[in-house]
Amino acid sequence: MPVVQQAPTTMQQTTTRSIEKLNNTNCVWGRIPSPGASGIDYKYIGDFDTLEQCAASPNIDPNAKAITLHGNNSGGYSRQCYSINDNNTRVTNQNDTTCGILSSVPVVQQPTTAIQAPTSLEFQKRDKTNCVWGRIPSPRASGSDYKYLGEFDTYEQCAKSPNIDTNAKAITHHGKDSGAYSRQCYSINDINTRKPNQNDTTCGIRKSALAEVEAVEKPERQQQAEDIDACYNDHGIFADVRVIIGLVFVLKINGKATSRYKNV
Repeated sequence: MPVVQQAPTTMQQTTTRSIEKLNNTNCVWGRIPSPGASGIDYKYIGDFDTLEQCAASPNIDPNAKAITLHGNNSGGYSRQCYSINDNNTRVTNQNDTTCGILSSVPVVQQPTTAIQAPTSLEFQKRDKTNCVWGRIPSPRASGSDYKYLGEFDTYEQCAKSPNIDTNAKAITHHGKDSGAYSRQCYSINDINTRKPNQNDTTCGIRKSALAEVEAVEKPERQQQAEDIDACYNDHGIFADVRVIIGLVFVLKINGKATSRYKNV
């Protein structure tokens, strides 16, 4: 059976060299004028112990059709290997030579995936926040303003994904307890969704979008503060609580606690 060797070259391989081994055969008989000689249609390749070593040599002429290795009992040609650019010579019954008939076999090139560099986008991490809440219709879905980035073990891995869209303003990584969305990460092209108190999700706000987020959240914080003040002013709830606690404390110190305050 022919022995297949990789064709030596510094370029990307598109073929391999198939070698049909013929024992006790000399395919350069009468063609080499002296040991170590090379000519127009023949070439001295080097000294080798086996035909396979000779066949793997990068010195073989790319146009060669055959090679011959001389054994240890070939006098001045011992261990020498030669290539020849035709198949015109093939002398059999040569006990100390081995011929190899060469042919090229095409190789199907497998497509390669280029290694993508991590994104250079920077995000501000927000724990327990989901910035794609209600926006992803199904696991691994992508749409016009959101994109499935892949599955990751950590938020940090997601934040470095080369798949993040350059228009993204936020990302969200789902933890291992998120059901069908477990370990999945998504980017979104706006900051309209920020759902807090979500134990198994982590959001990242793109740093270039933080001012936009602050413009939205500052009025929200102000409104919350105003609501608290209104509750205090309208109902005096907090003042009443402080007064009750103060009275109980004073009465107990004086040993005059009454049944009215025993359960407070």
